[in-house]
Order: sequence, then structure tokens, then C-alpha cells
Amino acid sequence: MSKKEFFIPLCLLVLLVLGARAFANSDGWRHGETQEEDPKILISGIMHSAVLELRSDEDVDPHELVERLLMPHVDVPKMSKLILGRNWNQFTTEQQQEFAFLFETILKKMYAAYLLEYKDTMALTFRPTGFNTNRTRANVHMMLHLSATSKVNTRFLLYVVEDIWKIYNFSIDGINFGIIYRNTYKQLINNLGIDGTLERMREKLNNLETDT
Repeated sequence: MSKKEFFIPLCLLVLLVLGARAFANSDGWRHGETQEEDPKILISGIMHSAVLELRSDEDVDPHELVERLLMPHVDVPKMSKLILGRNWNQFTTEQQQEFAFLFETILKKMYAAYLLEYKDTMALTFRPTGFNTNRTRANVHMMLHLSATSKVNTRFLLYVVEDIWKIYNFSIDGINFGIIYRNTYKQLINNLGIDGTLERMREKLNNLETDT
């Protein structure tokens, strides 16, 4: 397997963020004009801070790093609702809360491991941020350089709530991971039901905890 294929889960770190509607329509996007309002600064800051800390301190806990730097900028409830789609309303309130908790916890553990493994192979460049007409949504385009000849094209979708930018979806080399996760959980629910899906997620989390 290539470095690029291995590196994709690291891209998930920032993000993580999911929903089938993410890149449905590019109409109406324009380039941002002010740095102060540009969420590109947010994404760049998260990535550079995480890598800097990991490179400068071999004892730093990557799980704590993910929790501190990334998760305050991720809308997990919105992410969970987008992933489940129509199935969201079939979950009870308690099941919705458990799904969001399990999904977030699984992702944090996986991405912390990948961030730690690939911290020495990353360089980042950004293109101008695209905004919708009223600047409530943003499209941040980041290029991850794995080597002089290998790179990963990554896009993050964010929306603004109370003057704070929140990540809710992303794509890598044209692959929308919101759609991938949505299809995965749709199939699990169809095959195992809601309770079975939650149990499968608990098992996944237990396996990750055993491996760490």
C-alpha cells in the first residue's frame, strides 16, 4: 500500500467531518477577501500546531492533542445527523446521543494514532478559501505534500455559527468521506438494526482501546 493510501486517515483528523451534502453544488462560491474571516487560518493553525507539538515533544499524548486542538472546531451532533440521514429520526434521543459519542470516540482514537505515525511526512499548502454569497459556509482547499512527487488534495466544508467556524465535512482527492460513512452506517443499520449497529460500534471502540 502506498504512502498516499496510508496517509488518508490522517487527513480524516481534520475532520472528520461528514455528510452526503458536502459538495453537492459549487455554484455561488467566491474567494474570501479578508484574512480575519478566513477559516483557512483555523485549519492551518490546527494542523501546524499538532505537527509542531508532536515533533518537538516525543512524550506528548496525541489523543490529548486531538481533543484539545481539533474537537472544539467539529460539530459532532451535526456530523452524526448527516451521517445517519433519514435513519436519524428512527433513533431514540438516547440512541442518537450514544451514536454521536461512540462515533466521535472511535474517530479520535484512530486519528490520533495516524497523526503520530505520519507527523514527519507532512507539508501543507492552501489555496484561497471559497465562500458562499452570505459568507456563512466556507470551502477550504488544502494540499498535503507527502514527498516531492506525492500529494493529497483535501477540501474541508465549514459553516459559521455565532461567529465560530465549525467543520462538518471533507473530501480527499475527490472522495467525499461523508458519503462513504453514510453508506457504511446505512448498510449496518439495514443488516443489524439500530441496536446491532451501536453494539458493533462498541466492539470497534473496545478493540481500539485494547490496541492502544
